[in-house]
Amino acid sequence: MQTRSLPFVFLAALVSLGAACGRVTQIQQATIHELNLYPEGVVYDAPRSRFLVSSLTRGDIGQVTDDGRYTPFIKDNRLVSAIGLHIDVDRNRLIVCISDPGVAVRTSPATQKKLAGLAVYSLVDGSLLHYANLAEGIDGEHFANDAVVDSHGAIYVTDSFSPVIYKVDENYKSTEFLRNDRFAGQGFNLNGIEVIGDNLIVSKYNEGTLFRIPLANPEAFEAISLAAPLPGADGLLRMDDSTLLVVTNVGGGKDGVHFITSSDGWKTGSETRSVEKPWDFPTTAALRGNEAYVLSARLNRLFGGAGDTPEFAILNASR
Repeated sequence: MQTRSLPFVFLAALVSLGAACGRVTQIQQATIHELNLYPEGVVYDAPRSRFLVSSLTRGDIGQVTDDGRYTPFIKDNRLVSAIGLHIDVDRNRLIVCISDPGVAVRTSPATQKKLAGLAVYSLVDGSLLHYANLAEGIDGEHFANDAVVDSHGAIYVTDSFSPVIYKVDENYKSTEFLRNDRFAGQGFNLNGIEVIGDNLIVSKYNEGTLFRIPLANPEAFEAISLAAPLPGADGLLRMDDSTLLVVTNVGGGKDGVHFITSSDGWKTGSETRSVEKPWDFPTTAALRGNEAYVLSARLNRLFGGAGDTPEFAILNASR
């Protein structure tokens, strides 16, 4: 019988100890070599050690390993442009926002700028648990952008083209949680969304504003007081109850992430650190262990008509 050397046994013990202590091995970058994928949302599925990304052009949900290998996870004709993603860890669900800005293979006159879809899938096998067009029968343009889940299992979804936040309760009943003209404007408006404590925190892209919306009394919402606006505020990522990461994309080498902290329940926020790099239109971020990873979506190329784009990246934004 072949025996293992002492160094091998020792190394194996160290690996086992690290796993037992809950340590997460971090990487600097995963480059996705997938032509014209144009991902917009990213999450990290820790139990299965994979990133999941959406696609504006294909509508598919794919899984990405640390070496950048991409394989399809969910293919569903209801997914026109798949936008924001959110993992509901407690219920093993993947939540997908669906829209149609006119760049997808499934774009049609019936859905273009009219769709605010929500799909919920099992994280285990990708089976569909729920689908709804939240804007069904509502006039105007619509774009479901991002979603989050509260402690009871209710889902909240932002609409970037209509001044509304939708709520889908734990029984999948859809309602308008909050509609207000303060959320209206030119171009993209409401965008990223997170739950921190008893509040929703929502970004407004074109103004660079963050809003605090009490879950128990949404009409009492107010803008979070910041030293300066965050133009191009896109995805939000809760780091902890007092720290929020804001992804911005404004171009000109000013793309980046901003770490905002609050000590008064998010009435005010202070920027403690920012990382600005030519990340080529970062959109959203995912938490892996205690580190944030940002998605270089390159949507400036998609909407700017730059032609084929062969690769995209998930980058460590915490270092």
